[in-house]
Amino acid sequence: MPIKYDKDSVKHPIHPLLRITLILLLISLSVVILKYGKPLLMPLAIAAILAMLMSPLMDRMLKVGFPEWLTITLLTLVLLIIGAIVFYLIGKQIGVISQDWQQIQKSLMSKLDKFQQFLQQTFDITPSAQESQAKKALPKLGKLVMPFIGSVSQIISNSVLILIYYILMLMGRSHFKNFILRLVYSDKKEETKRAISACVSTSSRYLFGRLIIMAVLAVIYSLGFWLGDVPYAFFLGLIAALLSIIPFLGNIIGGGVAMVLAFVTSGFTSLLIVVAVIVIGQIIDNYLLTPMIVGNAVKLNPFITIVSIVAFSIIWGSIGAIIALPLTGMLRILLYNMSATRPYAFFLASKESEP
Repeated sequence: MPIKYDKDSVKHPIHPLLRITLILLLISLSVVILKYGKPLLMPLAIAAILAMLMSPLMDRMLKVGFPEWLTITLLTLVLLIIGAIVFYLIGKQIGVISQDWQQIQKSLMSKLDKFQQFLQQTFDITPSAQESQAKKALPKLGKLVMPFIGSVSQIISNSVLILIYYILMLMGRSHFKNFILRLVYSDKKEETKRAISACVSTSSRYLFGRLIIMAVLAVIYSLGFWLGDVPYAFFLGLIAALLSIIPFLGNIIGGGVAMVLAFVTSGFTSLLIVVAVIVIGQIIDNYLLTPMIVGNAVKLNPFITIVSIVAFSIIWGSIGAIIALPLTGMLRILLYNMSATRPYAFFLASKESEP
């Protein structure tokens, strides 16, 4: 049902210029808090989103008759088992690659020598000039890669804390909900309940949908690489699929790693096969999997989608990029459920529809 935004339905007692100034100050203050409060806020945000992801499953299990303590224990075990399986598979494949590392290095050096000869013969760039340019480019490449590595390492180091937050949030979710309801007037309680339910639904639908898509992409990539006789097919497919959870950049990073390793270990034919498989996977993802599984979960317009991903990635690194869309989607729902801020929800939304 379309939303009717009546410009005269909300009366603002302050001057429009002052209102805009206050909004900009609030945004600036929020960015500062998020930036400097990262050690505290990022683990809390990750734990909250994980708890929201598991919340629908918890509701179903409680309705069936599972005790709360058993439900939380089982959901936590599921989370740990999934994480352990992923780390085990990656670790096992890295072990296989490490056994062939000397051969990979020889192949890499051989291809680098041929590339240097090509540059010298075609563009008359001497090897010394090439090395000089490479030394200048490496620090810039490091600046791009290090935030990603830093975010992942920070999550791993905070994994125990995140797990504790996650368990406590599942245990106290009714208490948190009642606390929020106590903050609003009695005539707004039902509306607030709907807003809380919509926030949980938005987060769980988006993240659970992305997990399913990652699993399907892992099968598509691994099978495609294996049929194409690409070395380390399962590892390359798994890495490319896992990194796809990072909007936009994830597919580039994952596909780039797969292409480089395939080219170094097996040559140009394997590189073409990897490119073809990834392109086919992306077409299936963008035009079939995402519309069917995730759909319009966060309901953000394309401009806000890009801005939120860039902003959160600057503030919180790659983890920020992953959770940017569900967080911004929940912000849109909260803004919609307050009459004074409903126009801002309309600005964030992809279309004029209720959350």
